[in-house]
Amino acid sequence: MKIYYPNALKVVGNHLYADMFLDFLDKYPSPQDVINAHQIGITKFFNKRSTNHSKTKERVQILRSSVIVVNDEGELDYYIFEIQQFCHRIRSLNKVIKAYDEKIEQAYRSNEDYEMFQSFPGAGPSIGPRLMAFFGDDRDKFKSVNEVLKISEIAPVTIQSGKMNIVRRRFLCDRFTQLSFVEFANNSIRSSIWAHEFYYHKKALNIPHFTILRALAYKWIRIMYRCWKTRNPYNEKTYLEVLERRRPAWFQKFVN
Repeated sequence: MKIYYPNALKVVGNHLYADMFLDFLDKYPSPQDVINAHQIGITKFFNKRSTNHSKTKERVQILRSSVIVVNDEGELDYYIFEIQQFCHRIRSLNKVIKAYDEKIEQAYRSNEDYEMFQSFPGAGPSIGPRLMAFFGDDRDKFKSVNEVLKISEIAPVTIQSGKMNIVRRRFLCDRFTQLSFVEFANNSIRSSIWAHEFYYHKKALNIPHFTILRALAYKWIRIMYRCWKTRNPYNEKTYLEVLERRRPAWFQKFVN
């Protein structure tokens, strides 16, 4: 598409797997098809599949400004056949992914720890199963919270040599596991009162976004470990009461 249909790629962006764009490439597989089609027809195509009419107008404008890059009919047919083949494969993969998602959701909801993991603010149907898979059912799997912090790849690495002492994030790690906790921390900012206050207090100190999220994930893992060990769901009110007693520096503004 970069070679013969760049404007369509601008419209599709990172959502090539979406049914709407797969349908679009089936109906308009080349810039010639878009240029020869009536603007009303293209507008109706997107409006039928999306309620964002202003986005539709933008898409139509981009597509109608398409330039024919490949004129040779034989070469064009080659690119169209390739696109159609990829669209067919993506649709097949979408069906498999959907089946996996349904199985994961079923296993997640039927697990005895479902209520506990679902109680974490921002976990939801996507992050919740990832957290559950990480902790597992065996309560003897982790001997201490420090072990969880290391295996989760959230705990920072300390490098010492003589007078040098550097604390930095882990680079050589299981990125998916690390990202699962970072994504959860990011979601919790919108769902948890104390997480929101912690994030914006650190943000006001000009600390980088992902550094704050890793620090927030560090705190959440300690809470999760306690809930997981005791099999008790998370309670935001209970933790706010704990913070009111401890009164950390970042919580003072909120308490006052």
